[in-house]
Amino acid sequence: MALKSIRNAPVGIGQYTPIGKMHTRVQFLSLGSPDNLGNYASPALVIEVWASVQPMNGFARLRADQVLQKQIWKIVCSYVPNIDESMLVSYEGNQLQIDNCYDPDGRQVELHALCSAVDTSV
Repeated sequence: MALKSIRNAPVGIGQYTPIGKMHTRVQFLSLGSPDNLGNYASPALVIEVWASVQPMNGFARLRADQVLQKQIWKIVCSYVPNIDESMLVSYEGNQLQIDNCYDPDGRQVELHALCSAVDTSV
């Protein structure tokens, strides 16, 4: 008896993020390549999409004369090809670095990105 392929199985109820939860506009930005001095130009817009943005966790650390604050965000949007970890996400005036992005089931329906915002202040 042949086993059924999971990849071709019908989508179950609640498997994907509902469209109604994708109510925030986010922009995926590309850094481009550095010039001869190693400076990057200002980030260029790749695509702007509706997404679900959820804070995951955050922490603050005290060092000698510095405070390090880091926030982790999970962004879920409809699948967009060619999005990778070298890009930034702009969300309500904040720029987040993409730490990891993936297609959870390989069907090219949704794209999940784990992003971080790091703030160092004295």
